[in-house]
Amino acid sequence: MRKLPGKIDGRLITKEFFPNAVGYERIINCGDCYRWAYIAYKLYEGVELWSNDSHAFPYQRGRFFDSESPQGEKSLEDLVCNESCGLGVDDSWAQGVDEFESFWADNGDFIDREDLDREIRNFWRRYTRKNAPKNAPKNARKNTRNRPS
Repeated sequence: MRKLPGKIDGRLITKEFFPNAVGYERIINCGDCYRWAYIAYKLYEGVELWSNDSHAFPYQRGRFFDSESPQGEKSLEDLVCNESCGLGVDDSWAQGVDEFESFWADNGDFIDREDLDREIRNFWRRYTRKNAPKNAPKNARKNTRNRPS
């Protein structure tokens, strides 16, 4: 699957996947943090999934991210959600995607990766159309299936 280059853009994730939470990002961290983290993992290069007993978040390039820390924090303790819960590095760990899914199925809501992957494919369709060169033929802007990924 394709990936966006560069650092995680937390505002983009919130805007594209949680549009009703723009301006109210805390609600994502109160029940959908694992979805937000998984989406970051699927969209960007070099992302690790991390969890503790009450929060899920991605890690990339020396920074931890979540919906309330969209630009990332160097210290895990500085994530707003971890700060308010008093959880830190000793209470958090990196997980592979299967372990992440299993952990949150047991400790939160069930993650339906197929549904999330479908949402991500829809994002790529929108993103590809929106970012196609303006002088591209109209059918090239509409037909994204034959483009290399």
